[in-house]
Amino acid sequence: MTTPRRPADAWRGWVAIRPGRFYFCGRIGAAGLHSHHAVQLIAGDGLVLCGADGREHAVEAAVVPANTPHAIVRGTDRGWLALVDPAQAGRRWRRCRPGRR
Repeated sequence: MTTPRRPADAWRGWVAIRPGRFYFCGRIGAAGLHSHHAVQLIAGDGLVLCGADGREHAVEAAVVPANTPHAIVRGTDRGWLALVDPAQAGRRWRRCRPGRR
């Protein structure tokens, strides 16, 4: 008999937070339908995502646009995700671009 995972066990790894950015690497668990005000990049073996239309998609990597409802139907033991605030990302690019004062 398999013991079900507790919610805290479903996600386990490291996180880094920067202005306008959130990074996570490790075990990615399932998550019900939700959306973010940021763009989400997610990658890992065996991931299954679902859109608001209910269609499931097996993916190795995906980009989820900001404010787009989605769910993680099946996570992965070794994955990576990033949340990037589109408003902040543009500002940082302009500020860091070579030759810009």
